[in-house]
Amino acid sequence: MVNSSVSSHSISAQQRIEHILRSGRITASDRYWLHQVSTSDSMLSDSEIAQLRSIHDRLRMGLIHVIDA
Repeated sequence: MVNSSVSSHSISAQQRIEHILRSGRITASDRYWLHQVSTSDSMLSDSEIAQLRSIHDRLRMGLIHVIDA
């Protein structure tokens, strides 16, 4: 049986980005991760960079809601 709960450390950047964009919500953990990825030297694809910018833009526009979870 596969564990359906995935820890934040084991999901890929693409999965996390897609989840944030799809749900329209971001948790404190997601915000921390987003900050870490945005300020690190990690290698992201051009599409991941574009999606991260989209998350930042949507946060500024109020289209992604910050939740306490």
